[in-house]
Amino acid sequence: MIVMRWSIRGIGLISTLILARLLTPDDFGVVAMGMLVVGLMETITAVGVEAALLRTTDTTDKHFNTAWTFRLLQAIFVASVLFLSAEYVADYFDDERVVLVIQILAAGILLGGFENIGVVEFRKKLQFSKDFKFEVIKKISTFVITLTLAFTLESYWALIAGIVCGKLFGVVYSYLLHPYRPKFSFSKGKELWGFSQWMLAINIGQFANRKIDEIVIGGNFDTATMGTYSVSSEISAMPTTEVIMPLSRALLPGYAQLAKEPERINAAFVNVLSFVLLFSIPAAYGVGLVAEDLVHVLLGEKWIEAIPFIKWLAVLGAAAAIISIVTNLLIVFKKEKMLALLGWINVILITPALFFAAEQGGVEGVAMTRVAFILVFTATIFYILIRITGIPISTIISISWRTCIASICMGIAIQGLDVFQIENHFLSLLIDAVVGAITFSLSALILWILCKKPSSAERTIVEFVFSKIKKSH
Repeated sequence: MIVMRWSIRGIGLISTLILARLLTPDDFGVVAMGMLVVGLMETITAVGVEAALLRTTDTTDKHFNTAWTFRLLQAIFVASVLFLSAEYVADYFDDERVVLVIQILAAGILLGGFENIGVVEFRKKLQFSKDFKFEVIKKISTFVITLTLAFTLESYWALIAGIVCGKLFGVVYSYLLHPYRPKFSFSKGKELWGFSQWMLAINIGQFANRKIDEIVIGGNFDTATMGTYSVSSEISAMPTTEVIMPLSRALLPGYAQLAKEPERINAAFVNVLSFVLLFSIPAAYGVGLVAEDLVHVLLGEKWIEAIPFIKWLAVLGAAAAIISIVTNLLIVFKKEKMLALLGWINVILITPALFFAAEQGGVEGVAMTRVAFILVFTATIFYILIRITGIPISTIISISWRTCIASICMGIAIQGLDVFQIENHFLSLLIDAVVGAITFSLSALILWILCKKPSSAERTIVEFVFSKIKKSH
């Protein structure tokens, strides 16, 4: 799953970096505005049928047919609403270009609704190699089309056309890859909806929490600022989300198989959390430390305003990755109502705070406020997790404090390199990355040894490395 995610996001990153050289922040801003509204409408009407299929143990063709029907009706409804409301959305963003962008994206949503629901079975049966094949080839098709059009048009229409064509390819390829042929049916509607209605509330809350800052920025600042912030958010989160989100995709069906064994599922969660913390904390901190060199090397001079945003938004990637694995566990424990309530409380509190921050502190103020709220949300969801599962707080602390200390050591080492004043941004970034990785790894290893080598992610990694060394000899 990590290889799949890295392949998809690696392609996406290459595409973004090339497009950043060909297009402008204003181009990305127009697309970001359109995608923001499309994503919001998709989330508002999402019925969570995929999660319902994954959690249901004894699924039949009737379940899959009903799920496909729900998803198709959702796509038809979303496409219709987007097409009819495009002008009103453009008025909010104060940009007439958004009208046609949203209407064309609506056509893509309608096409995507016909995708074969049978591909969900790959994850349900833990056949992640097939899931990998489907997702990666679909992404490659979008990549090729988008770049070809970008070199030809040198306009944001390349991004729009790539998205729509990718949807069309995904539909065709889903039927080629999986033999299942869905039919229109509501036979299992009541059963799926009982779970899906709370997943819908959770998904809307999660989307609002992820995108409310962009909604505020899009309505209060110009298109170029919106584009800069959107790309900053994507770049800053990549080092954490591209490692952790694949785990999240695989964890829900995996946890579902252990649902009746609380001790095993708790042990599995602690093990996963140990890995997540070991990667996400230093990755987020590291991105913030090298933000200036990162922007110059990856995006170029015209994206220089992204530097302060990346420094703050890197924290969001780490927090979102940690929250995702906790959320999956709580869903298996049937705490959908509580997750939905918690998410919406956060939305209600953060919305006025972000508008105030935009007025008083500008875009950077919005980013800072966003970070403050997600840290409080993370602490809250961990408290709830501990109360429900019975996992001791001492266990959480024991698998996190070494990573935090090692990350601090890494930060000191990287900041210490500033005395050399390396003017070449690529060389500076490379040296910082190498020194940071070595410092963190050695610090984490030493702390683990000093703690008498407890069972943790460090032990698993060390044992894996030594096993490979033995095999090579």
